[in-house]
Amino acid sequence: MPPVQNFVRAEMLSSGYLIRPCEGGGLILHIVDHMDLELCRAVWLLYMEAMSFPWLD
Repeated sequence: MPPVQNFVRAEMLSSGYLIRPCEGGGLILHIVDHMDLELCRAVWLLYMEAMSFPWLD
């Protein structure tokens, strides 16, 4: 898979740290104190609703 511009793979730890690689080596550590996942839940519900309609296959 070719690399995608402006997209960086990162790892979110349960402790609230987001770790992502740096260009040229090393890591960047972000401390996340709040994360709002409401939009993600809404998108997931829309996806699940779409999967329940057989004519969309």
